[in-house]
Amino acid sequence: MKQLQKQASRSQEEIQIIFKIINLGNSVANIFYGIKELIDVTSELIYEGDYSEESLTQLMRYLHTLKGNSRIADLTGISNLSHHFESYLEDNRNDLEKQVLVNEIESIKSEFNIHWDMAKKMGKVGEKNLIQLDLDDIDKTIESLQTKKYSPDFVREQLVGMVGFGLEQILNDIIRKSKEIGERLGKAAPVFEIIEEKRVYFKHKVLNKLKDIFGHLVRNSLDHGLETIEAGQAKGKSPDGTISIKTLKLDGTVRIEYWDDGKGLNLDSIKAKGIKQGLISETENDPDKIAFLIFNPGFSTKTEITMISGRGVGLDAIKNFVEKGLRGMVFMTLDKTSKNNYSFKVCFEIPLEHFY
Repeated sequence: MKQLQKQASRSQEEIQIIFKIINLGNSVANIFYGIKELIDVTSELIYEGDYSEESLTQLMRYLHTLKGNSRIADLTGISNLSHHFESYLEDNRNDLEKQVLVNEIESIKSEFNIHWDMAKKMGKVGEKNLIQLDLDDIDKTIESLQTKKYSPDFVREQLVGMVGFGLEQILNDIIRKSKEIGERLGKAAPVFEIIEEKRVYFKHKVLNKLKDIFGHLVRNSLDHGLETIEAGQAKGKSPDGTISIKTLKLDGTVRIEYWDDGKGLNLDSIKAKGIKQGLISETENDPDKIAFLIFNPGFSTKTEITMISGRGVGLDAIKNFVEKGLRGMVFMTLDKTSKNNYSFKVCFEIPLEHFY
């Protein structure tokens, strides 16, 4: 009887995994390969055994990103294990045991492999990360190009659109999950505004890095920027916060600007925290320098790690991913809204080699 119960329980778990994979649609391969890559680099860092401050900061970045990306994909087991690991690192930073770290990452691997093996059986992933193309769309595009005369620019746009990725495709899973995260925080699902002067297509090789970056940005908006429904209504605001993303093609780069209509930055609070951490002097009054402190590793006004927050990991991870992963640059623009408060945009420029 117990054996039958175990088999029934295992079958039920497999059915739930299958439904999760089906619900991810055509995104499943990119999401799974992205999570696998994060687990692999995290594992490599742990087994190397270098637990210097720099390595631990990188480890925290990977785990916080893994936690967020797994939650977006509804892989709650991996997200919960990543959160547990992240909390252990924060609480035991000066007294780490390698075997504990190894056990933690192996638990995450085991949980992920259950999902990976099922996705492989379903033909959703394989030895290589392949782009999934809709053959009907290809047929329609070819027929259209054959029956009419088009300019070379138009033809290029059609072809690039089949292999490149627009902002909507990158943000699709993040937008879907933002409603759930908002509800957990007592906030309405944000409205996403995408502004493109000219449509930009990202290359496949940077897709997961960009998903990591936007995932951190959106979670940061939901946790820190956008206000609760009650707080917004008290100020006469719409309960639905807005997240805006704008792309600009420049000479040799593409600039991406990100902002929300939330409460902005309180520079007095940031400066006080910076002084306490020894990052800034009491005489420093440059708003740009004070504001940019939020990109420092471990800088946060939060007092604990939660399933959403990572105690100063998110924005630091964004800076790291842009500068080291994409060879780009990060900066901010500020707009004073009151005596000590500023609205702001997070901007990053990425070389054109990452775009079509």
